[in-house]
Amino acid sequence: MVLSFCQSRDAVISFLIAIIFTEVSVCVENDKIKLGLLITFVLLCLQIINLIFFVPIMLYDSTWNGKLKRNIVALLILMLVDSDVPNFLIAGLIVSCVLAIALSYEASRAEEATAKALEAVDTAKIMENELKSKNRELLDNQYASIHVATLQERNRIAREIHDNVGHMLSRTILQMGALMTIYKEEPLHGQLESVSDTLNEAMNNIRESIHDLHDESIDLKLAIYEAVSDMKNYAVKVDYDMSNNVPRNVKYCLISIVKEAMSNIVKHSDADKVDVLLREHPGFYQMVIEDNGSVKNKKNTDKNSEAGIGLKNMTDRVEALSGTITISREKGFRILISIPKSSK
Repeated sequence: MVLSFCQSRDAVISFLIAIIFTEVSVCVENDKIKLGLLITFVLLCLQIINLIFFVPIMLYDSTWNGKLKRNIVALLILMLVDSDVPNFLIAGLIVSCVLAIALSYEASRAEEATAKALEAVDTAKIMENELKSKNRELLDNQYASIHVATLQERNRIAREIHDNVGHMLSRTILQMGALMTIYKEEPLHGQLESVSDTLNEAMNNIRESIHDLHDESIDLKLAIYEAVSDMKNYAVKVDYDMSNNVPRNVKYCLISIVKEAMSNIVKHSDADKVDVLLREHPGFYQMVIEDNGSVKNKKNTDKNSEAGIGLKNMTDRVEALSGTITISREKGFRILISIPKSSK
């Protein structure tokens, strides 16, 4: 009777319905929708008995819920007992359902284990990246500390030479001048004059060396932060991206302009926010200083005012290094400076 029934048109309809439900169940990712499809399919089995043989597939594809699935299997057994389906088919269907539930449970556990493993890998990767970032930060801080310590040591050496050797040479030169005044006879006067010339040359060399050491001991980044440190009532942001090989004339120029700009902002602007950017490019040095103030009194920016003189000084300093300076007042006050690296 079952074989003849399976050969009927209802068998084809049952097969198509089962295919539709199983495909939708596979495609859908929402757990509640999967359970809804399973329950709907079981209810359809009450009307179309042939659908019952596709229940194991629906049990496997649906979300794991042990209690619900066991209740569905019990319902199927009750349905089959009252039907005229042969016992061997009933037994096969029950075994298939049990296997489907077991496989669904194992698949669910495998998916959870895979998800946990992937999460652990992601966590380990994040921790590794954070560790690398911390190491880079520590190295950068270490290099910065070494650089600052080197500059401080150069400054100390220059100060020691100036205070000790410089003063001793100065005293010796004065004494030599006094001796040359007293002893006019030759050859002693000529010998004293030769010694005096040598001492003066040594003094000049020491002065040049002191100046070089002092110039090289200037930390541009630290000087910029010190220049903006007095802006207590302003939201100041400094974006510094420069190497340690900036020439001293460029350093002096940038430091002076930042100090002048901060002074002008305090005296002539109603801004409350200041941005300072220093960036080194392959061919030039760039600095941008801008605020969010409005020009309420244009006379403050006239050439005859203090602010106008300050801007003129900035322009002269930049042009002395073959650089360019652009001043904008459209949205706040903005100074853009570019200094080529080839400038002498």
